[in-house]
Amino acid sequence: MVVPTNSSNAVPRQSGRAYFWAGIVLVLLGPMLFAVAFASKHLAVPWYSPTLATLAVLCLIVAVVRRRTAMRWATLLFVAAFAGIQWYGLAVLIKLPEYKGPVRVGKSIPAFQGKRADESAFTNSELHGGKGHVLVFFRGRW
Repeated sequence: MVVPTNSSNAVPRQSGRAYFWAGIVLVLLGPMLFAVAFASKHLAVPWYSPTLATLAVLCLIVAVVRRRTAMRWATLLFVAAFAGIQWYGLAVLIKLPEYKGPVRVGKSIPAFQGKRADESAFTNSELHGGKGHVLVFFRGRW
């Protein structure tokens, strides 16, 4: 008579499914929060979106370590690329010019380009001369 071996002594391998789905939720949460902020006209730098995408990458790494499947690898690579693009956008593409302080009497204004009320463009070089000029900074209606 053959007695089946009891496999209860073996350590069960965890699937990492919870980490996989947590990564999916985190990567989708960033753009959804941005859409809500944009719709409510709360326009601030969305640092939360690439941060959540980076946390999603970490969760997906754990999921891949727990069980290596092609779907998990593909999701990890896609989410990592998405997080990298978001960090690149915040660090490089949205960089503001260096602040050189307020304009003072006798000090020339920095170079700029603007639009008149009739939508025609002008530059700071056109403001020099004997005429008086007034600049009005209208931020719009929020």
